[in-house]
Amino acid sequence: GSGSTTNDSDTDDTDPDAATSASEIDVLTSLAKRRTELDARAQSLDMRANLIAAAERRVDAKIADLKALQSQIQALLGQRDAAQDKQVTALVKVYSAMKPRDAARIFNTLDEPVLLAVAGAMKPDALALIMAQMEPKQAQDLTVKLADKLKLPQEAALPQVASIVAGARGLFGA
Repeated sequence: GSGSTTNDSDTDDTDPDAATSASEIDVLTSLAKRRTELDARAQSLDMRANLIAAAERRVDAKIADLKALQSQIQALLGQRDAAQDKQVTALVKVYSAMKPRDAARIFNTLDEPVLLAVAGAMKPDALALIMAQMEPKQAQDLTVKLADKLKLPQEAALPQVASIVAGARGLFGA
């Protein structure tokens, strides 16, 4: 405090200015230490925020990549479906132009996916003539499978849709 530099006897422990100065120094030291701790914590929080922001940018980029990939896959699937439809249409024309007995002989031995695709795309009157010439068991199986094909997509798709939704919820934490 005041005049403590001129006389050593003035700076004894009973000097109120010296006690105040010491307590002020302690408070200022404590405040400076606390400020340093808060600055370090703020720097740590800023670094974490930057890391989170960078991770979010990477996730956003991955999502954009996946959406682009999904679009490409959908386009390719569309092309494949169009090519398959064209192929089935050509087969329908071939079997419709054949004699029913000849077509029936082939239908009796066709693989199920091809048989269902072709038979399902045929006009009912042409298919009826062919089925009348098929082996009874084969004609019955074809009838049941064509009937199942009409109702299956909705029932079969439900568990698949549910699993996709559940997977998406798990992925995005919703």
